[in-house]
Amino acid sequence: MNGELAQIICLATHGSVWLADATRAAPPALDQENSTFQYVGSLQFRFRDGQAGPESRAGTVADWLLQLRQRQAERLWLVIPEVKTVTPEGHADEHELAGFANAGRWTLVTAGGRQPEAWRASWAVGDREAPGHRIWAVRYEGEPAGQVVPQCPDLRMAGEQLERSVRSAREFAARHGLDTWVAWFDRALASSSDIPYHPDMLPAACTPDSRRVAAAAAQAWVFGGMGSWNDLWFADGAAQREYRELSRRLYAAVLQALLASANDGLRAVGDDR
Repeated sequence: MNGELAQIICLATHGSVWLADATRAAPPALDQENSTFQYVGSLQFRFRDGQAGPESRAGTVADWLLQLRQRQAERLWLVIPEVKTVTPEGHADEHELAGFANAGRWTLVTAGGRQPEAWRASWAVGDREAPGHRIWAVRYEGEPAGQVVPQCPDLRMAGEQLERSVRSAREFAARHGLDTWVAWFDRALASSSDIPYHPDMLPAACTPDSRRVAAAAAQAWVFGGMGSWNDLWFADGAAQREYRELSRRLYAAVLQALLASANDGLRAVGDDR
């Protein structure tokens, strides 16, 4: 599972639960308690509203959430642009870049308040010798956004599309004797609500179906650097083309499933549907 994406999902979901409940006095200290922050050594949130006033800064998730509440934000939405399943010749596909820092196009947007805000993270290596491998310096930059139309993919349909894509990848792996990947995809197909790597990525308030789809998507995340699914290559041209096409579709399905899981049940402010 991509750690940058897992962290932004954590912020979107845990943050939304807290913002929606005005009776909760203290926001969650996610940067101290949640596994998606376990390798983060320094953290900064900075919001620039484009006005003459000072910037808003925070050094913890709790302070950032308090500032969002002060600006009357009511929800945090995960935003993931549609994955291109056709790439010009000579260009890398999105899934082939997934092992690099800051390659993802996901963001957060707020709903409610005076104006929507868009937040994007940047990750940089800080102290390589930091205790507990907390080597990452993470900075979230926020700015005013235009009208926000939340992405709310149908959770059931996203789960079904993910299952079809995983089954296609598993069948390909089986045909080419890739037993390790067959077992990996089998785990993604198993019905479970246990999210691997980051079991606390979603809050307890999420529905069982959301957690199950997120767990399957997290297990189906096979994209990275050396030793990952991306590291495969086939001398046979037809096999290489099939592998690349199904990898594109699997990546798109995984992201759609995670998007549906994170935004499931979160509705736009004033939406009474």
